[in-house]
Amino acid sequence: MPTFEARLQALNERFAAGLPATLAALAAARARLAPPAPDRAAATELHHTLHTLAGSAATFGYPGLGQYARGVEQELRRLLAEGGDWSGWLERFDAFLNWAQENPRREYL
Repeated sequence: MPTFEARLQALNERFAAGLPATLAALAAARARLAPPAPDRAAATELHHTLHTLAGSAATFGYPGLGQYARGVEQELRRLLAEGGDWSGWLERFDAFLNWAQENPRREYL
């Protein structure tokens, strides 16, 4: 039976291996959003993926990614609930996605 550390390492490796697909899913959902009235189903899918990423990234060695994803996810949740400036949020999301694709392990300030 593998040790706790070995199981955790395997989970870390699985998260890292799946990260490109997660980022690709975020990009695909983003491609379906166009202001002023983005597709609600795509926005909801995007929110769900961001929420999952934000919750798991730090656990698996990506604290900056988790922190950045959490902020973007919380802004999206507010937009879905209250409406607001989609174009500004989309710019922030695009910046997040570019940041994550470049180097998701670096610190987020």
